[in-house]
Amino acid sequence: MFNLRVHTDNTFLSSTITVSKLIQYTLKYRFPAVAICDVQNMHGVAEFYHLCLKNQIKPVIGVEFYVSFDEEMTIPLLLFAKNAFGYQQLVQLTSLVNQYQVRTLDKKYLKMYSQHLICVIPSDQPYFIENIKEQAFLKLNSWLESLKAIYSDLYFGIYRYKHCDETYLQTFKEWGMQQNVFSLAMQNAFHLSSKDTIIVNLLDCIKNQTKANKDFLNHPAMVEAYLKDEHDLKVMYDEDERKQLQKMMHQIDVSIPHLPFALPSTLKDKKQTIDLLASQCQKRLLELNLNTIEYQTRLQNELQVIDQMGFVDYFFIVADYVHYAKTHDIMVGPGRGSAGSSLVAYLLEITSIDPIQYRLIFERFLNVARVSMPDIDIDFLDVKRDQVIAYLKEKYGYRHVSQIGTFSTLGPKGAIRDMARVLSMNTDEVDYLLSFYPKKEDLSITQAYKQVEAFKDIVDRHQKYKQLIALASQIEGLKRQSGIHAAGVVLYKDSIDAAVPTIQINENTLVTQYDYKQIEKLGLVKMDLLGLKNLTIIDACLHLIQQETQQNYTLDTFPYDQKEVYDFLATGNTMGIFQLESVGMKRTIQELKPTCFEDIVSLLAIYRPGPMKNIHSFIARKHHQEPITYLHEDLKEILEPTYGIIVYQEQIMQIVQKIANYTYSEADLFRRAIGKKDSQELQRQKERFIQSCVANHYPMDFAIALFALIEKFADYGFNRAHSVGYAKIAMVMAAIKVFYPAIFYKTLLEMNADSDQKKLLLLQEAQYFHIQLEFPSVNDSALHYTIQSNRLRVGLGEIATIKATMANQILEERKEGLFLDIYDFMIRMIKRNLSMAQFEALVYSGALDCFKIKRPLLIANQQNLFEYGNMFIDLPYQIHDYQSYDYLPIPLLKQQEMQIDWLAKEKEYLGFYLSVHPIKKIKEKMNLPFVDIVHLSNEKQKVSILGKINKIEFKKNKSGKDMLVVQLEDDTGNVTLYGFSPTILNLRDQLFKKDLVVVDVDVQSKTFILIQRMQKIGGKET
Repeated sequence: MFNLRVHTDNTFLSSTITVSKLIQYTLKYRFPAVAICDVQNMHGVAEFYHLCLKNQIKPVIGVEFYVSFDEEMTIPLLLFAKNAFGYQQLVQLTSLVNQYQVRTLDKKYLKMYSQHLICVIPSDQPYFIENIKEQAFLKLNSWLESLKAIYSDLYFGIYRYKHCDETYLQTFKEWGMQQNVFSLAMQNAFHLSSKDTIIVNLLDCIKNQTKANKDFLNHPAMVEAYLKDEHDLKVMYDEDERKQLQKMMHQIDVSIPHLPFALPSTLKDKKQTIDLLASQCQKRLLELNLNTIEYQTRLQNELQVIDQMGFVDYFFIVADYVHYAKTHDIMVGPGRGSAGSSLVAYLLEITSIDPIQYRLIFERFLNVARVSMPDIDIDFLDVKRDQVIAYLKEKYGYRHVSQIGTFSTLGPKGAIRDMARVLSMNTDEVDYLLSFYPKKEDLSITQAYKQVEAFKDIVDRHQKYKQLIALASQIEGLKRQSGIHAAGVVLYKDSIDAAVPTIQINENTLVTQYDYKQIEKLGLVKMDLLGLKNLTIIDACLHLIQQETQQNYTLDTFPYDQKEVYDFLATGNTMGIFQLESVGMKRTIQELKPTCFEDIVSLLAIYRPGPMKNIHSFIARKHHQEPITYLHEDLKEILEPTYGIIVYQEQIMQIVQKIANYTYSEADLFRRAIGKKDSQELQRQKERFIQSCVANHYPMDFAIALFALIEKFADYGFNRAHSVGYAKIAMVMAAIKVFYPAIFYKTLLEMNADSDQKKLLLLQEAQYFHIQLEFPSVNDSALHYTIQSNRLRVGLGEIATIKATMANQILEERKEGLFLDIYDFMIRMIKRNLSMAQFEALVYSGALDCFKIKRPLLIANQQNLFEYGNMFIDLPYQIHDYQSYDYLPIPLLKQQEMQIDWLAKEKEYLGFYLSVHPIKKIKEKMNLPFVDIVHLSNEKQKVSILGKINKIEFKKNKSGKDMLVVQLEDDTGNVTLYGFSPTILNLRDQLFKKDLVVVDVDVQSKTFILIQRMQKIGGKET
């Protein structure tokens, strides 16, 4: 016995059964088999199958299809795979029912894919209930005969539950017997246990966006639809129904075949493809003047491995779409992941990293001893990534190219919000509760309640919060919906929708129903085409540089390796620079004071969890404040670039190759084995390593110590190839910021148009670098920011309420000539549907200051100005010619008392203060020696600052110590302050966001500033 009609959480928001819990339940009650039968999808099938194999359980794989027999008749059928062919037919049917704008499976497809499937007709369908009640057996028999003609294995599925209609079920079974169709036990299971009934009800409310109600509980068929153990199933179903289920189970021996490595072929003759690959690489070697013995030896080795592993087509395909991008104005990153270790990839211009120059090891990327799929990840402009995917679909056909599915789950906060909405709780109440929820993303609701005192306290004090988190914790982690992987694309020689189940989201886009982990397990090759915003920033900057200076730089040719750039990075002003702008990174780079490209490569590798603990020693050794030591002089050549510290995975491989005399293939396997921390495998690797070192004439005590060192760093070592590629991007951005700051800030401001906070930070930093910001102007501004000498003028499209539509109208009208004055502007723009709200936005933002009329006067007279402009709506008008219409009197602008905070309005429409920052006015009024935030340096000092609180948080540091974290803003910048003393911690309930405060601080470094005393202006000092 087993539960047959099992819906998992892959039937989104309809079940509390996850695949892993289903397997656990099966093991607990020792069922011989377990079924999965989600509605019209196979999202969970591959995971289910592999877990069954792992736990030695017989898998029963099915799908519940809604089959359309005619316009008025749609009936669910459960189709189960008998074998691998049956699985393949389920794949094809599931792909068909998920075609674009298709909701049901057309009956014509049943016959096409039926030979290896078992069909189960559920008893609990209104169609059967109504027709049996009306004795319409002729009609039913005709329909059933059509199914019998399709399926050789056909069953009726009997679902029994408390208070079910036994008379109907008996009639249903008798009808089947008359038609020679046997009935089997079909337990519906949509939730784990009877306790979960209410949760499934609430999930249904979340899905349908309704409020909680008890109607669901009045349906016994739903209440009883949970996983039942063998005892309960025996009680519920008769002997014959159970026997038929057993018979069906014995008919099933399903497997999911591992798909062959089969990419679209670039050439029919395999020998021809490797010869062509070798020829292209040789040609490029000559072009680069690299035709040396070292490069030739490396090339021949790589070509042999690539050919032996059958990856020639893969390299050609990747090279082709990278070439397409580069020839269609789509910037491509220098290299991502381990692909930068390949000379072939470099010669095919897939990467721009010379692996020999940067001491990169090919075996880290491909290794004949480590059978794995090739993995060349490519970064493209994020705004043009889809263009590259469109090229692949056009070249190979959209059914041979698929994006990869993902799943979004109900996270802790999302589960709480969704449940609160269903329970009709007030949004403000939920916001208040979640303000106590920890920011740590991997902390579940239950863990947060147990570990975070403030959250537990607020929950315990309110019964409704207790109920809320009790319910929310039961839906947390369930799948909510499917999505599309940000990067993953699959290419396949045959139609992908016949190989794995897919969803067609538009006319030419397929998405796999399996996620990337299952896709790779099945043997399909995942290619990551990533969109990187920083490449888009660089690309925009380089286009502007070309316009301004006629210098036609590319990502690969921009001169970044210069002293001025390293000196600039050492200041820590790295906002907007790829990988280098976090607070901790700024502090580290200030201490490191990089002087060469290798320092940046190392920094990106070492600044991550684990190796971070070596940062202090790394920096101290660089600055000769700590001696550089080596276990053995033979390690010096390998570790000298990183001051004697193992930073990269490649260094481990080099050490093992040199000291233990391993091949690089063996060294790569050794590195991976050590990293897995399997105690038995560790011991085996240790013994072999020590023996090999001793055989290579090194002392045993040294070999033991070296293994211990490698074991310590195996977890932390980073992929050097990836670090080199990303260091190049970071350095190009830094160099643009140094040599073309106005272009850099213009581009970043436009790229962060939706973030007022980010814009504010950028503008404050830009002004620090003496780049003056100008108000928008209807006569001088473009749509976005424009560079005028060393000034940036705000674009009309940056003004709230104006945006692109009206901004473009103004620019289009301006082509006829500049606006002469306010009257000329009103007449011309009212003809283009200028509204009063848009007029106010232009006034408050300063865009009409060019007419030399004060803003209050324009606001006071806007009604008169609109009435005047409207008089010209139907009149012919030559620009600047309004005065010739002497019968239309020009309105006089009259003064009027107005209570308006003009600075606040300026910030409202621009997103920042441009005239003068209010805090600057307060500083001038107080006339005290406050230090501007922008002038805080790394020098230890005690100073006073005045600012507005943007954020205040009470939290614990990594050591578990209480601290107050305050984000403070003044007219020059933002800073984060930390308070640990009891006096400061007591301020948590006295200070709030937007409060103005004077703070005495103890500056340890620019990124670590301690609060000594903090006083709210106008309030009592504490």
